[in-house]
Amino acid sequence: MKQADSKDKLTASPEDYAFAVFNLAGNWVTRVAHDTKKMFLDMRTSRIVMNHLWSAVTGQMNKEDLRLEFTLMIPFLAVASIDIQANQALQSSHTSIIDRMLGLFYWHFPRRFKSTLDIPWFVRDVQERDVVLNELKQSGDQPPSSISVLDMAKLLLLRRFNEYRSLYANDLQRMTQQGFIASMPKRVYDHLSGVDEKNFTSLKFSVLMWAAVTSFSDSLSKKIMSRVEIVADQK
Repeated sequence: MKQADSKDKLTASPEDYAFAVFNLAGNWVTRVAHDTKKMFLDMRTSRIVMNHLWSAVTGQMNKEDLRLEFTLMIPFLAVASIDIQANQALQSSHTSIIDRMLGLFYWHFPRRFKSTLDIPWFVRDVQERDVVLNELKQSGDQPPSSISVLDMAKLLLLRRFNEYRSLYANDLQRMTQQGFIASMPKRVYDHLSGVDEKNFTSLKFSVLMWAAVTSFSDSLSKKIMSRVEIVADQK
């Protein structure tokens, strides 16, 4: 990013803008992941130490952290895409920015985790898993039991991204209604847990996730949208 004529504004290419948004989303994912682990993961000291040592020695994420952050990043990107698309100053470049954000997802997680992923373990929502396995059957006689992180992203990212976008837009329309409970965070919970039911844990997660994505939206507006102007890519 470069300083613009106005001392309060920076200029950025769509690529740099997308990178800034992705990084901001990543910061929020780290926060939510920390709180979510308390609900879903075995938090014994030995488990924490071993996961930390594995990440420090190899430079890669352990698979539990990968699945959690992979799943949580998508709703933040969905929220960012709606905010970007609604911003009048970004009308001519919002498609380019969003495409680059999604491209960063395909780059970021495969870089952090080189091993293959067991499909039934990673895709816990039964209906979604059936769709994934059916798609894989179309490209071969027998679907593999495990695939790379990149292939997993190709199967799940756009499907979840578009679903979360639709649910979040609907949540924004309903949020002033009495007794409002956001639908998008509940769907994220379904994907994390594989349990499609309303219980105390799902409600607790939904409240946590809704507070996080709306705070992220506010932060995106203040830290990036109001401060950065788009310029054409410099060749």
